[in-house]
Amino acid sequence: VIVCGVQKGIERASKLLIGANIQAIALSLMNSMNVTINKVSLFLSGITGEEVKPSEGYIAKLQWRAANHLREFMEDLKKVLLCLRVIYWDDTVLMANKERICLRFYGDERVAYYVVHEKKDLNGMLEDGILENLSSTVYTGSSEHTARSFRAISPVKLSHLSGRLSRPF
Repeated sequence: VIVCGVQKGIERASKLLIGANIQAIALSLMNSMNVTINKVSLFLSGITGEEVKPSEGYIAKLQWRAANHLREFMEDLKKVLLCLRVIYWDDTVLMANKERICLRFYGDERVAYYVVHEKKDLNGMLEDGILENLSSTVYTGSSEHTARSFRAISPVKLSHLSGRLSRPF
């Protein structure tokens, strides 16, 4: 039996210090291996010889905290995206909670920026703030359709995009 010691660190939970490594393990188990929250709690309790017994609520909040730390990264990634010479975009309709959602990709061979919207429509594209903020030299294309060059996104072109986006899935 291998027992890992508790790393002193960042978060206080139930009179114990839970370090960044244990938090990372919990997030990895949930995000990469789809382990349920209660199983993550049991696992961490088991490998630490019950020195660390994080509550299910604490583990659930790790997801939200990690997502909040990604906001700055996503803003920086969007700035990088707007500086690219070629941008591809694609909409994929998925089912989530028995409802259709739109997963939109913007990027190239090196950069991938994903956004989720409740509907596949022009409002979502305007909310993303990508296509209308491109410089006049950027070439955009959708892998789903014939690639088109947008010098500057005019209202006429936006209405064309809206027509393409409003077609039935």
